[in-house]
Amino acid sequence: MRLFDSHAHLTDGRFDSDLSDVLERAEEAGVHALVTIASDLEDARSAIDVARSPSPPSPSQPRVWATVGVHPHEAERWT
Repeated sequence: MRLFDSHAHLTDGRFDSDLSDVLERAEEAGVHALVTIASDLEDARSAIDVARSPSPPSPSQPRVWATVGVHPHEAERWT
């Protein structure tokens, strides 16, 4: 079965040191593509950077797309 993860947060700082390994483990678990979700402008830039990296970076990693938006918890920062 080929899986698509429709809501991941790959820009979370917990993945900074091993994002490549995280993606390889996702592929091993059957995830062949995923969307990394942004919750504010800074996070959106990071999500786009992750998605723009060679996709997939290697045959053993899933393809990554990004979404850009403002999470309701962050909305008070916007006019």
